[in-house]
Amino acid sequence: KPIFLVRDPIRIFASWKLHGWSTLQSLVDRFEGLFTSIDSHPTPPYTLVCEKLVRDPEAEIRRVCEYWGIDFNAAMLDYGKDVEDPLELLDAVKEHYGMRSDVPPQAILSNQERYDIECKLGPLYLRTWQPEIDKIRPVLDKATWFAFDLDDTLHEFRRVSMGAIGSVLNSVIQETGSSYPSLTLPTLKSECAKVLMSTASPEFVKDKTSHQYHMHHVRSVFAAFDLTFPDDTIAAWASHYEAVHMETLELKCGVVDLFTTLKSLGKKIVIIGEGPQDMQEWTLEKFGLNQFVDYLATTNELGVGKTDGLFPKVLEAIGAQGSDVVMVGDNYDRDVLPAREAGMFPVHYAEKENFWVGKEADGEATSVKVNTLKKLEFML
Repeated sequence: KPIFLVRDPIRIFASWKLHGWSTLQSLVDRFEGLFTSIDSHPTPPYTLVCEKLVRDPEAEIRRVCEYWGIDFNAAMLDYGKDVEDPLELLDAVKEHYGMRSDVPPQAILSNQERYDIECKLGPLYLRTWQPEIDKIRPVLDKATWFAFDLDDTLHEFRRVSMGAIGSVLNSVIQETGSSYPSLTLPTLKSECAKVLMSTASPEFVKDKTSHQYHMHHVRSVFAAFDLTFPDDTIAAWASHYEAVHMETLELKCGVVDLFTTLKSLGKKIVIIGEGPQDMQEWTLEKFGLNQFVDYLATTNELGVGKTDGLFPKVLEAIGAQGSDVVMVGDNYDRDVLPAREAGMFPVHYAEKENFWVGKEADGEATSVKVNTLKKLEFML
């Protein structure tokens, strides 16, 4: 009675890259081969999903014991102990596993790698979640609106923003030279981080343009050093940030495919963002997403942040009930929780975490967590 262990191919390849193995076709061949073995087995074999095992090891091990017809023992959960290997089989594997040591470790997958993996292997992996997906399918089918956070859900924001900030700070250092010895790259980065951390969502509801908002940030950084610069200098540095940011902005894996699928299913799309209205509009236009979007809701327009009542205001604006909306966002506290409180069905986009469909830790609310938007598309 064989058991087949299956892990999310996205997580597998991230692990491979961490150890310097980056041959994607090798992953495809092995994963497809695994499912060929599963499908060709004379009787349906037991498939153990790694993500489920990690989430609730006792429940999964109990199911394995039941399948094998053996008694469960709590000691089975103590898998951290050294494994006895009298034949030294593990040493042989380590000696011949073929990973190159001269490849720099890189655990972060590119959006293209994620896309390629999901297109080739995503549907196979989701087969192992079919019972759980079937339970939430009525919710997905019933929803007339799909809502999305924008920054870091539909496009790369933090990484791109930090790169743009670094470019501006380097420019500041070069332009100010030795005139301001207190302005070093480490001190500027430290102060910039403090300014960004102190900025709350009400900053976005004061009807500022994105350029005014960025100028305000630049001034705040230099105010910490008791320095002031002319408005045209501040404006130039803010424009520098905007130019680099706009040039390097990148969509997340599978956004256009997902939006296309939603429209083919007759769903409406609303974007719910905390940020200057003009920047949100520009981002949608840059990527051609505005053709899919039925309503753009921002803190600029509606006057409140996500944790201060934005979601109920969005429902009022689009004329929908909470139960009509699926909300997808990357921030658990600012997207998932307030959306659930407004009656929406939340999907947590967490690209560095494991895929999950099922009950949350408290055993109450149903939780859906995806690490690519292609998975959500396949679930539809």
